[in-house]
Amino acid sequence: VHPRSVMTAPPRAKGRFVSPSNLARKGILLWIVMMRAVITFLAFALPAAAFVVPRTMPSTATALKATEEGLQVSRRDALSSAALGAAFLAAGAPAPAFARGRATQIAAWSRYGSRVEGMRSWLAGDLKAMIASSDFAGLKEATGTKKSTVASYLGALDLWAASYSDANPSPKTVAMQGDVEAMRTATTELNVLAKKALGEDVKKSGGFFGIGAKDEVVPTGAAMAKLLNEVRDKAVAAYNNYCEVNNEGHPFEVDELMTI
Repeated sequence: VHPRSVMTAPPRAKGRFVSPSNLARKGILLWIVMMRAVITFLAFALPAAAFVVPRTMPSTATALKATEEGLQVSRRDALSSAALGAAFLAAGAPAPAFARGRATQIAAWSRYGSRVEGMRSWLAGDLKAMIASSDFAGLKEATGTKKSTVASYLGALDLWAASYSDANPSPKTVAMQGDVEAMRTATTELNVLAKKALGEDVKKSGGFFGIGAKDEVVPTGAAMAKLLNEVRDKAVAAYNNYCEVNNEGHPFEVDELMTI
């Protein structure tokens, strides 16, 4: 027999390429078959009262269709989010979810602007009138508690200064808030002087172990007015500096702050 006539085994067929999507479908099919087998076993092994087998199971075609639809929705959502982000970047606009600092200054001014300017009116008008008329009770009330008129003004001044910063405090914010702190210190001094003028919180000095101590001398009349005006001048200087720092590079939609 000629060697070429000897029958030989046919060449081994090359393996077919299996795409990832086909592998995913086969995996889902295998998972569904296994779950159905487990449920069937439990249905016969356990009492009917303890386990109830679902009447219907999704077909393979239904499961595959649901999976494909879910993938399509996820891809659409991802593309939509990417397109929206690209549009914001192309327009140079900040993303709404992260808008803060200078991006929200117009809204911040609509909320705090009237109280920021209210501090000027109080220093230039109300405070000056209280000192001139010796209205120590009114001065005590205006500068006393955290809910007082001046406390509200100072809080607005702080928040407006913070609007010039984003993630970290900017030098401008730090400078403006330093002026606010100077105004807050002056307000405390005004409150202390107003209480003393009313005979409150007057300290005693001298004596021996408190015996024979005398009340401190509290200035009255022109002397008290002079002390109050000196403190007012410090508050006015701090407010004017606050305005000057603010007016350098302020939002063009917001008017400059007027000094006193």
